[in-house]
Amino acid sequence: LVENKINVVFGEQGQMVANWADTVSERMGLSSLQAQGLAANFADLLIPMKFTREQAAQMSTDIIGLSGALAEWSGGTRTTAEVSDILGKAMLGEREAIKSLGISITEADVKNKILSMSTQQLSGLTEAQAKAIATRDLILEKSIDAQTAYAENTDGLSVTQAKLSSAFEEAKETLNHLWKKLLFQRLEN
Repeated sequence: LVENKINVVFGEQGQMVANWADTVSERMGLSSLQAQGLAANFADLLIPMKFTREQAAQMSTDIIGLSGALAEWSGGTRTTAEVSDILGKAMLGEREAIKSLGISITEADVKNKILSMSTQQLSGLTEAQAKAIATRDLILEKSIDAQTAYAENTDGLSVTQAKLSSAFEEAKETLNHLWKKLLFQRLEN
């Protein structure tokens, strides 16, 4: 079901998202499929706002990639999936929970960010799209410390733990896939 959602949501952008997930999932403590699923959930919020699948894929990989950094920045109190959910809600205007990640964004901040965008940047955007882009930009701007710490912490205990978690999730998915394959083979016979 997750794979189907990924394929439908990203369409032709699916391979780009899969490549991205292969690159970042281990550090986030996720399987590649889990990272793609989180990105699909996020993109699924953007597409109804009339973003193209390409734009949704780029924005979702930007933000879901940041989820790993913010989860680590939380000192392990939040998982990447929880952070992803909080960021998704923020993109829809529900910004209260984002404060728990050390980021405060008000409606005035979003409006000011939109006002600072050039008319060329705003050309053709709906209000919802402009707010989503402004929110994304503010999240990225207000999480510089977390991003820097994440980039610099390449061999700490949290990184080792994330890699082990990722390996475990990949193994679970492989075993699950093999189990289903065996089950279907037996049902066919």
